[in-house]
Amino acid sequence: MGLASVGSAISESFRAADTNTFLNNLGGIIYPITFHKLIPLVGFGWATRTITLIMVIFSAILALGLKMRTQPAIVRRLFDAQPWTEPSYVFFALAVFLGYRGFMCRISTSSCTV
Repeated sequence: MGLASVGSAISESFRAADTNTFLNNLGGIIYPITFHKLIPLVGFGWATRTITLIMVIFSAILALGLKMRTQPAIVRRLFDAQPWTEPSYVFFALAVFLGYRGFMCRISTSSCTV
């Protein structure tokens, strides 16, 4: 339920730091209690969906207070090929890809179905 760099992202009327701290603490209390109470009534699937709905509602409330800090100097393209010309970035991207693939695939199998 929290936001990163809250002070510059939320308008002053929301009292950014107070709102963020309050909602983070409230989420740590509400989610486990709600989940614990809903499991016997509706089952795991609907309890999880209910928690997700609560998160979406709280996030929407916070999103209403967001404001853009500055306008970008230029309009950015959807895909920028320039970083792929740097070897350090290519190796980093390859390492991240192989790392996540390693989490999804078992080493003992010959094929990976993700």
